[in-house]
Amino acid sequence: MVNGRSVFFRICHAFLIWLTFSAGASGQILPTKAREPGGSPNDSTQVRRPARDTAVSPEIMAYSVFRPWHKSRRTVEELPHWHSYDPLDNQSGEREYARLHNVGTAAIGLQPGKRTTIGFDAGFHAYDPYLLSSDSLVMLNAPLAYTDVSYSQGPTSEDGIFAGTLARRFGKGTDFRIDALRIYNFGAYSHMANHHSSLRLGIRYLNPRGKYSLTLLHGNHIIDQEENGGIRTDTLFGVQNYEEEINIPVFLTTADTRYRITDYQVSQAYAVAGKVDRDSLGRLVFFHRMRWQDRSFKFSDPSPASDSLYYGIFQTDQRGIRQYTTWTTFSNTAEVLASWRSSGGTSISFQGGLEHRLHRWNNELRSADVNNVLVLGELNMRWREQADIWGRTQIDVGEQAGSWLVEGRLGLQTARLGDVKAGILLSQRFPDLIQEQLVISQRLAYEREWLKPQQQSLFGSLRIKPLGLSGGVHLGLLTNAIIYTAPGVPDQLTETVAVNQLWIKHHFRIWHLHLNNKISYQNSSDDRIRYPEWVTRHQLYYDGRWFKKTLRAQIGLEARLISAWTPFGFQPVSGQFTLQDQTSEDWFPQLDGYFSMERLGFRAYLQFENIGRAIFGWKSIATNGDEIPRQFSTVSGYPQPEMWMRWGIAFRFRG
Repeated sequence: MVNGRSVFFRICHAFLIWLTFSAGASGQILPTKAREPGGSPNDSTQVRRPARDTAVSPEIMAYSVFRPWHKSRRTVEELPHWHSYDPLDNQSGEREYARLHNVGTAAIGLQPGKRTTIGFDAGFHAYDPYLLSSDSLVMLNAPLAYTDVSYSQGPTSEDGIFAGTLARRFGKGTDFRIDALRIYNFGAYSHMANHHSSLRLGIRYLNPRGKYSLTLLHGNHIIDQEENGGIRTDTLFGVQNYEEEINIPVFLTTADTRYRITDYQVSQAYAVAGKVDRDSLGRLVFFHRMRWQDRSFKFSDPSPASDSLYYGIFQTDQRGIRQYTTWTTFSNTAEVLASWRSSGGTSISFQGGLEHRLHRWNNELRSADVNNVLVLGELNMRWREQADIWGRTQIDVGEQAGSWLVEGRLGLQTARLGDVKAGILLSQRFPDLIQEQLVISQRLAYEREWLKPQQQSLFGSLRIKPLGLSGGVHLGLLTNAIIYTAPGVPDQLTETVAVNQLWIKHHFRIWHLHLNNKISYQNSSDDRIRYPEWVTRHQLYYDGRWFKKTLRAQIGLEARLISAWTPFGFQPVSGQFTLQDQTSEDWFPQLDGYFSMERLGFRAYLQFENIGRAIFGWKSIATNGDEIPRQFSTVSGYPQPEMWMRWGIAFRFRG
């Protein structure tokens, strides 16, 4: 077995030798505002080969795979957002639950106000932060091969994260991109062993005239969670100190969860007027997309006798507990886009169509087919460079008629106030499959009929760029919300629950010192829809260039402060988060110190995680008289790891 510490010192030694011989070399990292030669925001088909001095950290064009005319420049990622991996940071619009941190667990709280797509949903979303969704793929216009790979390791060689991206443009009209993510932990958490792999790729062909495009997408995701329900403390603190299990419970020592998703998509676009991938004075484009998606969720615990009380009402037999749900979806979508733009920048576009989805699900002895027929509509309006109006709707007229969503947003760009955004969301949906019925070990655990959950939301934000200040508010009403009581039985709140959030963020800089602060306040009128009331994030760091300005370095400290609250429990059989009232969490700070550096596309960092435990002392005494470190859990029974060091390296290059 390779020792993580020895590997780290070898890498540091090699890096110092390389730095010594290259400190005086020419070529610096491009500033973030640099532009790639030949690039044009309105034309992705005519891009010249970039100069060699831009081949390391260039800016290239990026566009959504289903919105190719909405192009933006992909800049070099900032170091503060790279030195640690937290999937929750990538979930826009979500509530604050601190961070996942102990990667590989289902440590994300209940999301009752999620913006779900209207239509049938099986309801397994605990592991969504680990998935690379095919629908969210962003293509890169890369004339030279663009590669970005990174690796991060914890205290043992069995605890690591790998992420990689490869993009390439073949000829003048074919873009290719592949993303990979692997998270695994087989060492420090013997009762939380996991292996999460996510892969997505896309290839898009555009004919030379720009009239026709063909896009192929594929995604494959495998999530393995072994021995759910707690950690064995002797692996954290050493067998020589703890000969018995202390106050952190050990559950389900033989349990296993496996969640798999396979996705294939084919989409075509034909421009009757204008071109497919660029905005023009007038366009008429037809779209067609076919999608096949296969999913399965499997839980098994062959010997649950010693922990059978954990399952509560879930009945077992001699073969243990098992739950196996599969569902396959085939969808067919046809849409048309019509747009007009004036020479002054004012534009309007409308996109509408129909989508049919055939779902076939099976939960052991029970199976059924569900048909969704969705009416789709989207409106985009822009007045010069000052105002944007966007709206969309989804209405199901198939077997789940009465399920619908309407959303609208308004954006204003002013010289004095900055950017102002406001929006509204109204929806009504059918309950998820897992909320209505569940079969476990060939026995019906529950079967319910619920009223349709409803959501009404108002949200807005203000960003004053000269002051580095931004803030926002979200006011939401939930009616007929469905929750899970312990140990995992669904229940419905027929009354209306108000869920509100207020946040403010500020960036302050003096010389090379930066201070970022974000304060979030959130509350609910019903304790069964719960969040930590206060979550604050603070980051103080130095950012400068060393060795004749060839090496960019950062030294910083991050802190996340979470107010006292009662977190959710987790029911691995159904993969749902449940209300538990036995364990409450005191106020706790998450503190991390880090050092990051970058030169010519190479990045490296050291991070000391959870140093707050060493600063803020101890919590209780074990039965053998030893002190137990203070614990914090975003999900009850899944404590954050103890203080340790994590390191990582990354390479970005072209050609």
